[in-house]
Amino acid sequence: MKKTLGEYNVQREWRYGSKNHPKDTPDWFVIKDGVVVLIEVKQSGLFLNAKKWGDTEDIKNDLKKSIGAAVKQMWKFEQDIENSLCTLPDWFNGVEISDRLVVTYDRSYFLNSILRDEVRQMYTLLEEYHWHTISVEELEYFLGATGTNFTKALSEKRLAVEEDEMDFRDYCSRNFSKDKCTNSYLDSVYDNFCNELGLFSK
Repeated sequence: MKKTLGEYNVQREWRYGSKNHPKDTPDWFVIKDGVVVLIEVKQSGLFLNAKKWGDTEDIKNDLKKSIGAAVKQMWKFEQDIENSLCTLPDWFNGVEISDRLVVTYDRSYFLNSILRDEVRQMYTLLEEYHWHTISVEELEYFLGATGTNFTKALSEKRLAVEEDEMDFRDYCSRNFSKDKCTNSYLDSVYDNFCNELGLFSK
């Protein structure tokens, strides 16, 4: 992400609160054109049993540990900012939180529709709170398609009612040419790897 958006535009988490009650901010922050995107990373959206059998209780329990926990953490962070309980770094001054993103290492389905509604039902405090959920694979694809317009593209997706509920792979397929969905950083890693193996040598 730093390779695409620039080192200064991507900032890492920090701890705040007291020594006895430390708190974690979201994992990453993307800053661009006066707005910031909060990013929280989770290992999985749903775990194996929920994926295999689709049991409602398993899904709810998994969401509480994964996406629900991530969203709740971001919400609490924003509440602490509002209540002056968190000292912000200089780069946070003058920027407005535009979007929140939960990133999972695995890919699930209906992340921004059915599963988002399910999380909202678990936590009534999140009823009007908005976030996107995306897998790492989809994030790489989305970054390749949007490049430095990443923050603007997230906002555009949120504001398009029908498209806001789409998973990112479907959204990208509808809105971006496949030829433009390249990631320069990943391409360079691929090229270096193949060169070391001698696959590109004549």
